[in-house]
Amino acid sequence: MPAIEFVTQSNRDSDNRAATTERLVNFYPEPLPQGARAQFSLRSVLGAMPFANTDAVFIRALEVVPDLDNTSADRLFAIFGGMIAQIDAAGGVSIIYAVADDVNTTISGNSGDVTICSGGQYRLWDGATLTSPTAGAFSDFGSVEYVGGYTLLTERNGRRLQWSALRDPSSLPGLNFATAEARDDVILRGVAINGNYWIFKTTSIEIWQVTGLASENAFSAIPGLVLERGLRGFNLVTKFRGGAFFIGSDNVPYLAGGSEIKALPNLGVQTAIENGDPTHCHYHEDEGHQFLCIRFRDRPAWVFDLATGLWHERAEGEDDAWSATASVRAFGSWRTAHTDGTVRTLQRSNSDGSDALIRRAVSQTVYNGGERFRVGKLEIVGRVGRSDLGREARLGLRISRDGGNTFGPSIERDMGDLGEYEQRMVFRTLGQARAFAAEVRVSDAADLNIYSSANLVLA
Repeated sequence: MPAIEFVTQSNRDSDNRAATTERLVNFYPEPLPQGARAQFSLRSVLGAMPFANTDAVFIRALEVVPDLDNTSADRLFAIFGGMIAQIDAAGGVSIIYAVADDVNTTISGNSGDVTICSGGQYRLWDGATLTSPTAGAFSDFGSVEYVGGYTLLTERNGRRLQWSALRDPSSLPGLNFATAEARDDVILRGVAINGNYWIFKTTSIEIWQVTGLASENAFSAIPGLVLERGLRGFNLVTKFRGGAFFIGSDNVPYLAGGSEIKALPNLGVQTAIENGDPTHCHYHEDEGHQFLCIRFRDRPAWVFDLATGLWHERAEGEDDAWSATASVRAFGSWRTAHTDGTVRTLQRSNSDGSDALIRRAVSQTVYNGGERFRVGKLEIVGRVGRSDLGREARLGLRISRDGGNTFGPSIERDMGDLGEYEQRMVFRTLGQARAFAAEVRVSDAADLNIYSSANLVLA
């Protein structure tokens, strides 16, 4: 009995659908032990459940800033609607002060203080007062970051960077600056990566280091470390444990760490980046998986799993854009900021708030040398880990006979109830085709896993 793969990752190129039909939407692959029935089990992504509501249209930045003694890693700050606010463990939102409203906004910290850069302004919150420290080398600021005891600021639409006095973000000495001039392009933002300061410019990247010297000599460019591509957009970079992830000016996604970058090629991803509207990159984790997300305004997010090196897609509704624009770990859970002004908690709810979390897996296409063939039976095996439905969870199957361009009506099967394993769902007499593909669809709020391989019988 031959097997048909329900994919190990999303590969479909929206510009070349005939090349492959493979998609994983709101599923991700979990590797299985050698000798198991399949290489992977397809798991549901985490649902996004309500946590806090800012009553704003758009959250510009979300960040955790430790206090001075690092005794609390859960001081969560958000900027929205021209305001900075602190969010507590119960989801309560406390407005602090007004700041400039700017889509290109960053939050950092230094010695317990909260530093903000938005709309060209540098602001400092010391827990009692919001101030604008006196500028040093320049006064039009692009981004703020913390490295080695210093607050570093970039010049908006310029080439300079300046840094504070050691552990004093309120002091910007006039001589504490330098020019990133290895290439003749402007700085988009600076990011701390593994102890170094990466200056992302429009067409290049410079890597700077803490020298150990004082004042104006505290930072210097690392000789020879100039990378010949820049950052596609201000918000298209995110940090994770061990490095960073960004979209290059060449429309390629990259991992950054140490002094090198690594491309993550996928034709479907690159087509989405080139033809779509990528707005943000962000990061979260789930039981050992490290997920790096590219959020699009006009299509589902593409998500790279560092644990497996594979891609899947994250959508809302049937196939709409994921509204999450930022993510942090706070109060023991991953929290995401959304375009409707809410902050949500990522958890294994198998739903998106009150909406269904619709999970879909589209198989590879089966061909028979161009000859028509009959599909006698398709057998899918799965299990239900958690279910509070009060009934058996259900799975739907749709068939394509034209290489994944169109699909027929859904055929429903029960998958079993809580704790039921190795459930076989058999679909018979599926008709004739020259190019056969199958789509599995689950919308029940149940923790429902299926094997990545299905058994296929050709009559």
